[in-house]
Amino acid sequence: MRRWLPILFCILGSGPLFGANITSTGAGGNWVLGTSWVGGVPPNPGGGDNVTIVSGATINVTTNERCNNLVLSGTANLFFNTNARTLRVDGTMTMNGNSQVSGNNNNRILDLRGDFNIPSGQVGSVGGIRVAQVITGTFNLAGTLTPTDNTGTKTFGQANFFDGCLIDASVTEGIIIAGNLTVSPNLAGQHSKIGRISMTVTGTTTVIGYLEYANSGTGTKTFNNTITVAPGGTWDNIIGEDPVINCSIVNDGVWPQPTGGNGRYDVNVAGTYTYSGSREITFTRLRIQTNATVTNLGSLKLTQTANVALTVNGGGVFNNGDGVANAVLTFTAYTNVVSLGGGGSVVNFANANNTVIYDAPVNQNMYSTDYAKVICQSDQTISINGTTTVSTSLTISGSTIVDITGGTDLTGTGTLTMTGTSTLRVSSAGTVPALTGAGHSLAAGTTIDFYRAGAQTAAP
Repeated sequence: MRRWLPILFCILGSGPLFGANITSTGAGGNWVLGTSWVGGVPPNPGGGDNVTIVSGATINVTTNERCNNLVLSGTANLFFNTNARTLRVDGTMTMNGNSQVSGNNNNRILDLRGDFNIPSGQVGSVGGIRVAQVITGTFNLAGTLTPTDNTGTKTFGQANFFDGCLIDASVTEGIIIAGNLTVSPNLAGQHSKIGRISMTVTGTTTVIGYLEYANSGTGTKTFNNTITVAPGGTWDNIIGEDPVINCSIVNDGVWPQPTGGNGRYDVNVAGTYTYSGSREITFTRLRIQTNATVTNLGSLKLTQTANVALTVNGGGVFNNGDGVANAVLTFTAYTNVVSLGGGGSVVNFANANNTVIYDAPVNQNMYSTDYAKVICQSDQTISINGTTTVSTSLTISGSTIVDITGGTDLTGTGTLTMTGTSTLRVSSAGTVPALTGAGHSLAAGTTIDFYRAGAQTAAP
């Protein structure tokens, strides 16, 4: 028996095997002082205790401290009032009621080694400190996170946003999700709303619920790994934010048109990205820079209501299709729809099987380049002002007018199909339209206008 006594002594002498439950007094005080806690004993500085700060109490972090679980209730305030201090929470931290964590320096650190929860109907205000959660921890937000100060970075591991949650502030706080973000259904008819913050998601983003950009377009939202909108999910940039999307997108849910703001999506980190899925992706504008390559493999609509919907510069590349996928790109932009810069930048509409659609509610200029398939269906006038080739098909429908009377050419091996009361105006010399594909189809009621002052020959 005596041979086990030293071992038993070591175990018992190393601290409590199970942490105590420690609750603050209603007044609170310094974490380190017994007078701040019911029973007169502060939490073990070596950790292990489960700590609750009650409504109305302010607990001051004046020394480095540690606990297991931490709960803030009601109007509780965890106040880091001393520089270079860290509170380490080994278990789960939960903010209930209208509780807050406060301070005024980035070297005042809330070190989260487990999960961080703000339940549904609860509000957690955090500002003036640095939050550092380990990558294996999860930020579960079903209530409201209100950043109150842009001092200190807030870094979380994984993140689960549940519909009905909100992140919004009167300051532009920076939030980093080092792992993956998942947006999940929760309360019927509710959305997961992101307002005035800057947020970077390093891992993947999966939207199963309803993600909405709301209240303010201030702050940059950056996504650095694949965005997946699952069936039943919605990505709603209703306010017209300008997200940075250095990643691929898979949309099998709903991605509606922004109704406010700019709604420009920027790709500004070199890499190869694809847009795919069974449902249409809608941006107001897309800007590709810095040697990034984007290939649309699905259906992409650009809805800019003024000039230029697609901008490619700084060595960027945009491919509509890869030669296999039946990719579709739709322009509802006005006037000039594409801006192509230097540095080896490329806009490629020539890959087999891809289709470019012009469908603005006012007159458009078609981007002059090589096309595989092009559809003009706007019931407006679409002007071709530079040499353009079509290798597979040109379709003109409704009352749309395609105008190539400016002395430029429309050529290629494609076929011409015209329906409705559509019109093709041609001023090129020789045999026109100069599309050499077989099986041209001109429905009754369609018109080809020969606009050249000199001789023209009608193609058979």
